[in-house]
Amino acid sequence: MAPALGALLCEGLAALLPADQIWSQVLLSGLLAGRPWLGLLGLPYLLWLGRRKRSLGLPLLGALPCLLLIGRPPPGLPAALPPGAVRVLVTNVNSFADNPDHQPQIDFLAATQAEVIVVIERRPDALPGYRRVADNFDQPLPRISHATAVFCREDFPCAALVTEEFGSDTMKMPLALVALPGGRCLLGVHAPPPAPIDASGMGPYIERLAGVIDQGRMTEAWGPCAAGDRVVLAGDLNAVPQSPAWRRLVGRGLHDAFAGSGHFAASWPAGAGWPNAPFFHLDHLLLSEEVDLLGVERVRVPDTDHKATLLALGPT
Repeated sequence: MAPALGALLCEGLAALLPADQIWSQVLLSGLLAGRPWLGLLGLPYLLWLGRRKRSLGLPLLGALPCLLLIGRPPPGLPAALPPGAVRVLVTNVNSFADNPDHQPQIDFLAATQAEVIVVIERRPDALPGYRRVADNFDQPLPRISHATAVFCREDFPCAALVTEEFGSDTMKMPLALVALPGGRCLLGVHAPPPAPIDASGMGPYIERLAGVIDQGRMTEAWGPCAAGDRVVLAGDLNAVPQSPAWRRLVGRGLHDAFAGSGHFAASWPAGAGWPNAPFFHLDHLLLSEEVDLLGVERVRVPDTDHKATLLALGPT
């Protein structure tokens, strides 16, 4: 039971840490993200224990909490989607990747054939077969990584907006809003990273989002989205499950589509100058219980350090 008790201890220690300090945010994320790894480390220990005790009883008993911590793969997209289904890809493309050639990334994104692609940070400015319907490229951004764009397939009617940056005075990020058919609002988030520079932007950014969501629906019109629209929130939250930011949004009536996926939901770091060893679940899909989610999966996009989120929604 040590891995399960260790996971509870990690969560308890994380709850004691202040939310507005860089060091505490790093430690909090490490504690909460490490829980699936406790399960991975526990399995070889159980094998060793079973061999030493010459019994399978203890290893089999202890394997259950380990497997629960490790998690299960998220439900992938079905092989065939019903007519009217909407595929959405939300990806942080890493503006600072070493590879100056954007073509592999462009080809990959276009090949997904998703009806809507939200690109966080800035690499490709155009995708074949897509219209760039919203962006903040002409705004005076502090860094290129503060850019966001929405691409929609040419045959898919799409209304979108990339907002002004919001957060704190010293750390802020924009939000992409996309009106999806059937009264659904896609919020493409890029929360201000609490580390390693400035932790002050995360709290105000999350509060602004939480303030327009109640019981999984938009409480007011914002950009192309209407009051009462069911919420689909996806993107780089720069926070892990069970963190204060995650809890605040889930508390507004959203559920985590990656719940129970543990290690399989980890999305960063995934290469492009960083080790290709995803440890942190930073990229999320939180949505209203009333939204018909057909499937979701993690996708590796070339030349970026984040795994993307690819999801399919039912016709309504």
